Amino acid sequence: MVADITRDGMYATPQIDSLTEEGAAKSRPMRKGDVIVTVSGNPGLPTILAIDACIHDGFVGLRELHQDVINAEFLYFHLLAQHSHHGSLSVGAVFKNLTTDQLREFKIPLPPLATQQAIVAEIEAEQALVNGNRELIARFEQKIQTTLARVWGSERLTRENYHKKIW
Repeated sequence: MVADITRDGMYATPQIDSLTEEGAAKSRPMRKGDVIVTVSGNPGLPTILAIDACIHDGFVGLRELHQDVINAEFLYFHLLAQHSHHGSLSVGAVFKNLTTDQLREFKIPLPPLATQQAIVAEIEAEQALVNGNRELIARFEQKIQTTLARVWGSERLTRENYHKKIW
């Protein structure tokens, strides 16, 4: 489901209660490590399967990628960077969808595998820094609230009671 990708991000672990025989007959089995892209719901959103799973017609599966030619994480980051552009190409009056022809037109750069791996490593290092900074911001916001509560009393400082305390 698109919700699995939105929830999980880069590595999706689809969570369903069950798959009926009829549903399985209409689904396409995919393997752990395959890249899938939404074609409806949130067109152009990529993920890498963290487990074997089935996809329905709201996805396109990129199977059997030649690992000696393209790194799945590199492909994910490229598709993610192009997500809004690819989504803007979607067609339909009520539900926006990407067509198979549009998907075939996607341009994927293929630098040498070592370069792809270096790009992925750089992106992951930058993401780690961003996540560390988010944690640091949360810690300092809590410290500020604790200090303000100690100085001004035990109530949580809000914009409204800030003005009441000052004036």
